[in-house]
Amino acid sequence: MKVAYLHGRPSAHYIHQDLAKTWDADFYFVDQDFQWQDEKMSAAKRTWFWIRNAFSYRKYREYDVILVDNLHFSPVIARKLGIIKKNQKMVVHMGSHTLYFMSRNLFGSFATKLHCWALRQYDEIICEGEYSLNIAEKIVGSKQHIHYSFLGPKEEKVAALQKLKPELNGKTLLNISQVEDNDFRWNYKGIDIMLMGFELALSEFPDLKLVLIGDFGTVNRELILKQLQPNTREHIFFEGYQKNLEAYYANSDLYLHVARGDAFPTTSIEAMHAGLPCLVSEDTGTREVVLKATNLLVCKTEIEDCGEKIKEYFRLTSTEKKILQEKVQNAVQSYTEKNSHLNYRRILSIITKVNGNG
Repeated sequence: MKVAYLHGRPSAHYIHQDLAKTWDADFYFVDQDFQWQDEKMSAAKRTWFWIRNAFSYRKYREYDVILVDNLHFSPVIARKLGIIKKNQKMVVHMGSHTLYFMSRNLFGSFATKLHCWALRQYDEIICEGEYSLNIAEKIVGSKQHIHYSFLGPKEEKVAALQKLKPELNGKTLLNISQVEDNDFRWNYKGIDIMLMGFELALSEFPDLKLVLIGDFGTVNRELILKQLQPNTREHIFFEGYQKNLEAYYANSDLYLHVARGDAFPTTSIEAMHAGLPCLVSEDTGTREVVLKATNLLVCKTEIEDCGEKIKEYFRLTSTEKKILQEKVQNAVQSYTEKNSHLNYRRILSIITKVNGNG
């Protein structure tokens, strides 16, 4: 069984790379011959490059399976032109914001319809988390050929995280994101919702503080801070990039990840392995894990509900928080890299059998 893995630039997410390696895949850029990603060009020129790349896909005819990281059009064009043969399985891994954007028509009416059409052309669809899977089912109109995947930390990291068990007797909230000065990432990571929701919660708990880890840029950070009250800004701490995340998990009381379509954020999984309760939005893929522990920590993707859920959590007694901590750690227990990789190999086995090569 030969597998080609077509991914974006500058590289695929390292976790997605590891999943592809479980299939012993050969790695290629999806625009290997005619680069359009990370290049400024008109929509017409980009479309032309999609077509030119599609013609170059003849070199992939030796492969039984073509695994595509995120929804791309060149493989679909190549299939329609007969360059990718019908006996080759064309598989797309959906592990980003794309399905959420499609479900909310955020690409615009025409582009959303085009994305939905392209998704239906793939033989098999792999979705990170139940949230993404449910969206894909609605778009495709069938559960058949849609597969569930998930992510998790390495076993040694899980073991280290499980020893942390924060006391949960303080008022520190934590978020880890990499958004830089990218408007798109600020939006889909829900940074505005979390900061403004935090401000609402301060009205009842004036000793709260919010710690933000990662690159938050400068321009967007200043813009969002200007929308907050001066008193609120004194409670928000941008710590930049940090290597030792465990220290932050251990010294926090609530993890925040109130995103707009983040498929399966691994920092929220790590936080829960550490025993740090996690507040997520209903549009964050890891809500499935949180819901196994409690309904309390899933909010609407809205500022007001985010703020209210923060307040509800900090109204809990110390005993109630400790009970919740145990539930959270139990709920996340099976979300490990080992189990994720076993599941991914199982998906290939299913695809192989469907393809008649098993």
